[in-house]
Amino acid sequence: MNTGITPIWPNRRKEANDDMEMRYAQTFDAIMPAIHRANLWRIWNELFKVHLTDIKSTNEKLVVAKNFFEYAIFNNQIIECDRDTKIPVFSRQEPDEVAERFLADFPLDKLPDKDVENDPEFYAYATRKNDVWVTLIEGTTVVVPD
Repeated sequence: MNTGITPIWPNRRKEANDDMEMRYAQTFDAIMPAIHRANLWRIWNELFKVHLTDIKSTNEKLVVAKNFFEYAIFNNQIIECDRDTKIPVFSRQEPDEVAERFLADFPLDKLPDKDVENDPEFYAYATRKNDVWVTLIEGTTVVVPD
């Protein structure tokens, strides 16, 4: 029976990301309640100072952070937000594409390879980064950043 409805993510995600997301799914689920109105600094600290303390590489942390956003999008916890209008965006793109866009301006080339949390440039970037996503509370309420 053809319903005429096209699945939003017909191919779901790339398999490489599935492995990582499955490995970190419990961690991702544990921090979901803390992400409402959170900037990247708060999410980053939850991920890497509270839960995944064994990850030291800035590049690896960036990959895990992108996978966190992909996981949150796929599980209807976060959606994209237009930074100018502050209106949620339903782009119908794959979660990995949207997560990549969230962190497309990440200044990786300007940051140290390890201990990025101690870098003033990262702090400045991460504390201001909350204008490209909004969170959903139980799938019914949109929480727009301040």
